[in-house]
Amino acid sequence: MSKDLILVRHAESTNNVAKRTLQRTLKKFKQPESFKECQQLMSLLGFPMNSCLSAEGLQMIDAQRDMARKEAFELGELGAEVILHSPLIRARDTAIGLFEGVAPMEESEELYEKSFFEHAGISSLSQRVAVWKDKLRRR
Repeated sequence: MSKDLILVRHAESTNNVAKRTLQRTLKKFKQPESFKECQQLMSLLGFPMNSCLSAEGLQMIDAQRDMARKEAFELGELGAEVILHSPLIRARDTAIGLFEGVAPMEESEELYEKSFFEHAGISSLSQRVAVWKDKLRRR
């Protein structure tokens, strides 16, 4: 029996905004323009980067909600069976914003970088992905 899987990346987070600020300041060798930008840059030092959605991220969810729900309801005979999201705030809030009421929601520990080395692409994700795929097959 085959299953369909829809993967959705989280909407824009405050860390995404901070990364753009970092790129802008490094590119132009400029200091941050405000205390708020300094705070954004400091947020990039924590791990895991468990940030909230930005104002733009919330607008993204509003703009995509109808299409996402339509796709989820069209899966198989009964629609989506479950909505899985990582325990990170931005992923949970994106899942709720797009799919609340469509299907039961569950946190899945395998859906986010477990270490700085995974996040930076230094360590392989293959073992964690294999565990997650096996967990999905057993559902």
